Amino acid sequence: MQTLVANLTSTAMGRALIFGVIAALLTSGGITIATTVTSGDLGASSVKLTGQTFSDDADVTVTAVGVIVNGSTGSAAGDSAPGVEVTSSLPAVNNALTKGNYAYKVEVKEASATSFQSGENLKIEVYGDDGSTTSLLATHYTQQGTVDDANVEGVTVTTDLGSSSTIHSSFDVIVSRQ
Repeated sequence: MQTLVANLTSTAMGRALIFGVIAALLTSGGITIATTVTSGDLGASSVKLTGQTFSDDADVTVTAVGVIVNGSTGSAAGDSAPGVEVTSSLPAVNNALTKGNYAYKVEVKEASATSFQSGENLKIEVYGDDGSTTSLLATHYTQQGTVDDANVEGVTVTTDLGSSSTIHSSFDVIVSRQ
């Protein structure tokens, strides 16, 4: 079955591309919705967001958990470098959380148990699009201090959206090695 990657662009070109993909999939017999998209899924080696070009990093996976409602208020964790240590238990990385606000949650992990190296730092930028403007919602940081080559390591990133009444129409997550 063909895969339709539900991302998350609101540009006219992006909507046209997605419409074309949907039409092609409908005529070929099936659609599956996925939660992660890469530039390779779009047939490119890079994507452009807010005027910057980004390339895929095969060693990092980003998987959307979805939009949640914060169940409690919490202090920021991993909001400055070097950030939270990545582990196989996927520790929390977040901006300041307000109970009742919407939040966007993703998991950022190494693609295989040996993808991250000791001393490596990651910057995770979460962007939201309200239908007319894409803006940076939060920047999070993680580090690989102690390597566990027997397990895939990563973090769970929660970004408070600053509202209990509105949700962005789409999200983009950029992970950069520092």
